[in-house]
This record gives sequence, C-alpha cells and structure tokens, in this order.
Amino acid sequence: MLTQHLQPLLLSLALLSLETAIAKPILTDSRLPPARNVVPITRRSILQVRDDGDDGPVFDSTAAQFVQNELRGVRNKYANAMRYLGGVQLGEADVSLEQVEATLVLPDASTATVVASSVAVSAVINSPPSGVTSTSTSSSIAILVSTSVSTPMSAFTPTLALPSAASSSSSPSSPIAATSASPTSLDAAPNLSLPSALISSAHSLSERAPSGALGLTDYISGGMDVLYYGSLSMGTPAQSLTVDFDTGSADLWLPVSCSNCASQQFNSTQSSSYSTNGDSFSVEYGSGSVSGVLAKENVNIANTVVPGQYFGAVNSESDDFQSNPNSGVIGMAFSSISSSGKPTYFENLISNKAVAAPYFGVHLARRQASGSQLCIGCYDSSKFTGSINWVPVVSQSYWSVSMTGMSANGNKQNALSSSLIGAIDTGTTLIYVPSSVADSFYAQIPGSSQADQFGQGFYQFPCRTSYAVTISFNSKVFTIAAADFNLGRTSSGSSMCVGGVLAVGDGFPNNLAIVGDAFLKSWYSVYDYSNGVRVGFASSVNSH
Repeated sequence: MLTQHLQPLLLSLALLSLETAIAKPILTDSRLPPARNVVPITRRSILQVRDDGDDGPVFDSTAAQFVQNELRGVRNKYANAMRYLGGVQLGEADVSLEQVEATLVLPDASTATVVASSVAVSAVINSPPSGVTSTSTSSSIAILVSTSVSTPMSAFTPTLALPSAASSSSSPSSPIAATSASPTSLDAAPNLSLPSALISSAHSLSERAPSGALGLTDYISGGMDVLYYGSLSMGTPAQSLTVDFDTGSADLWLPVSCSNCASQQFNSTQSSSYSTNGDSFSVEYGSGSVSGVLAKENVNIANTVVPGQYFGAVNSESDDFQSNPNSGVIGMAFSSISSSGKPTYFENLISNKAVAAPYFGVHLARRQASGSQLCIGCYDSSKFTGSINWVPVVSQSYWSVSMTGMSANGNKQNALSSSLIGAIDTGTTLIYVPSSVADSFYAQIPGSSQADQFGQGFYQFPCRTSYAVTISFNSKVFTIAAADFNLGRTSSGSSMCVGGVLAVGDGFPNNLAIVGDAFLKSWYSVYDYSNGVRVGFASSVNSH
C-alpha cells in the first residue's frame, strides 16, 4: 500500500526534475566561470592552422575598392623613399634563396653594441589607466642589437623565436614562381638622424612631465579595420577634432576653410592663438593628397601640450579623404621626411621636455570600434603580454627596421633573397612588398595565384590549406594572426581566399616593405627615441 501511495509522488518529483532541467537556462560564455589553462578555440585560431571550410566572409567590392586605393596610395606616400633611405645598409637575409644584388646593406650584429632591452617601470604619471607606465630615460645612447628570445608563448598566439639555420628548399608547386628583378638603385644620401639637441633632450626628460593614454576608434568598412583615429584639441579656446595617428608620415594637417572637405573643420577665426604667414603646404598620403597653407597653433593631445605647433591648414583635399570619419592626420614619423620641414608634435614634446618619456606605445584592436589606444610618453602593459622585444631603427626617417625574413610556412622557407627595409606604418592597413617577394611568399602556399580579378598586386590562395605567416626583424621572428592575413573569400562559396600581403609593383624600391596594421594588430608596438632609436614589439592581448 505504501508503495502504491509513493508511486504518484515519485512520478511527480521525476517530472518536476525533468521540467527544471529542461527550463534551466544555458549560461553564455560571458557568464561561465573562467577555466584555468584552457586555450579558447575560436574561428580565428582555427584559421591559423586551416580554414574551417564554411562559406565565410567575402572580400566584397567595398573592401576591394579600398585596397585598390590604398595600394595606389602607398606608391604616392613612399614616392620619396629612395631619397630618404639612400645610404642605409642592411645585412643578409636569414635564409639565402636566390641571391640578387643587394642595394642596401645593417652592420653585422656581432660588431654592434648590445644593450639590455628590459624596460624598468619607474613611475606612474598623472594617474593614467591601469597598466600605463613611464620609465626613466637615464640610460646611455647606443645601438641595440638584442639576440635574446622571450619565453615561448601558448598555442594560437603570436610567437617569437630565432630562425633556424636550415638551408633553402625548393618552392612548392604553384602557378607563382619565385622571381628576381634588377634592383632599383638608390641615390647615395647620408643617413638621416635626429638633431643632437633632440637626443640630449630625450635623455633628460622629467618623470614629472605629463603623459597620457588616448583611446582610438577603429573605423571598420568592408569588414576591414581601415584606420584608427583619436581626438586632439587645438586653439584658444580649444576646439576638438579627430586625426589618424600615422607612423608612416610626419606632418600634422587639419581642414581650415576647406570648401570640399566633408569632415569637421578647425575654425581659425575663433582662435586667438592661430597664425599663418601664407606659406604653401601640400602632402600626399597612402589614401590621397591635401593642400593649403602652413600655420601655427597650440595643440593638446592626451594631457600633453605643444604651443605654436606647425600644421597644414588644408583648404583642399582629394576625393579619397571624403568618406573618412577623421578630420585630419598627424604624422608620428621623423621630421626629416615632413613636407613642411618642421619638427613633429612628438619631437617638440621631447625638445620642450614636455613629456615624461621619449616614446609612445600603440595598441590596435581587431574589428571592434573601441579598445585601441595611443600612449604618449608611456606604454600600457595591460595591452600586451610578455616582454618588449626591441629592434634598432636603421634610418631616422620612417620607423624603418631591418626586415630579414618573411614566410608563409612557419619560417621553413624565406621569401627574401636579401634583407629589406621594413617601414612600420600604423597609417597603412595591409602589408606591401616588392613583386618578387610577393611571388616567392605565395609560392610557399600550394595552389596560390595572382588574383587579377581585383587588380594588380592581389593574390589568392586555397582557403582550406595550412599556413603560418611570419615576418623577421633583425633575425627575430614574429607571427601574424591568420584573421589579419586572410581578407576573405574571393566570392560567395569560393574555395579561394584573398591574402593580406600585396605586391606594390614596378617603380617601387625593391628593397622596401610597408608593414601595416595587419601585422600591428598582433603586436603591441613602442616607438622609442632613446637607446639609439628603436621599435619594440610585444605580443598583443588581441591574440590571447
């Protein structure tokens, strides 16, 4: 009898338990407790090894048009590269393939002074965001050639390692064959360098001087991270405008009384500190050209100030700029390449001893509007993991370094037959190399070919294939995330994908590569005017 009475009760409890189990909400990833020592497997990380085979994003007409414009513009932006980089010497490439005559030759590493590359944290200035630090600048000036290797990082993250000494091997079967070309000769020119007074100022800055972190906005178009821009204020009283922070140029310009400029303009008539003598100003960038007059104005960026900063008051800009969300551009390279011939904003900060440290750090987020950052007189350790790996600058014109290797198969082969000058350029989206290098690079991915349907310089490769893209600077190997190399399928349902390494084409120096955001999204970068002038790279939090 007891059993008969319990059966309905047990059945009810069972049904209630089942209903509760069915109705219980499934926790989303954001609500799950973090697991320890677990590497999340995402589509991005899978792409690092092999495409997952779904239809995937398509490299559409909007993206194609943008890259075509940038490819054309890169030739304009670096039109004077041969004049600025003449006389720069580079060493041999890491792995010798077909040897061609080297036009540029870095002294052997064994003859250079080796300086400790650690960055000691000494102060936090003006209560910056967590992780933002500035360091003492009392170290002596020397060329840095570090051969140390950081601790290997976990899977699916950018890795840093010394290249193997393996000899070259034959290229995989592919419609693309490795080619060599007669080098474009460079006119002899003295190595450009910073004025001694500026170097002296860089080593006598006060930690009590200001520094600041500025959030950057990622402008996304056609599924691509097109450019990163942030705000500055200028004038008396101050007016706020937005600029693209560009390490590949050295001029500041903003629209003033510009009839064909679509973005917000600076109103010079409302500022008591604006002045101009009417000297003409013009400059060409990767995406167009601008012209106007040279002017002076007080400029404030992220708590740092330069009174009387020279800038281009632009009254005309090309159509290429019309769709950009930013008002202007601020060049963060060296004044030796500026169209105006005037010191850059950051050089003035150093000369005026108005910044806590002689460097700035850049973090570029991947396909998200917010999260990117410029750190002036500081770097933000919350944006990277591991140590900063320093590479000496070979010419104080662009932020140019010795590019000793490039590979599509995890550094098993080198697409370079001789070293290139690699210009680190936050104002350029992709990676641009000489045609012979692009041919050799894609020959390492079986089934690759030129993607003529998009125009000259494009390449395509089988989406369902293994590859690992690396670039070597001064014999240090850096891995690029597959999500930044793979620009998408050539069309819906296609088995071919478009690559983020493009050939610049004829008439461009065959020993110059432009290394843009496709690389920098994997690596936090620091641009240092001390210690011989150098660029540092640390594994970005994007990859973790």
